[in-house]
Amino acid sequence: MRYACLLLLIAAPLAAQKRAIKFEDFIALKSVSDPQLSPDGKWVAYTVSIPSLQHHRILSRVCVAELATVKSLQTLRLSWS
Repeated sequence: MRYACLLLLIAAPLAAQKRAIKFEDFIALKSVSDPQLSPDGKWVAYTVSIPSLQHHRILSRVCVAELATVKSLQTLRLSWS
């Protein structure tokens, strides 16, 4: 039974349909940047940016995550032209 489950776990990704990346796929990728560690080393602040074709700008959010629990808090929403 263990081997059957292991085989299933290995075979599932191999059976996934492969295709070339499209522009829509690429533009939907989120970009994570500018990590800043807190002085006590317990928190990290970072930005998550998503291009918006509909609004013709980049939408960004500043997030803070607690490193011990990996809980992320969204703190501020920004946008650039």
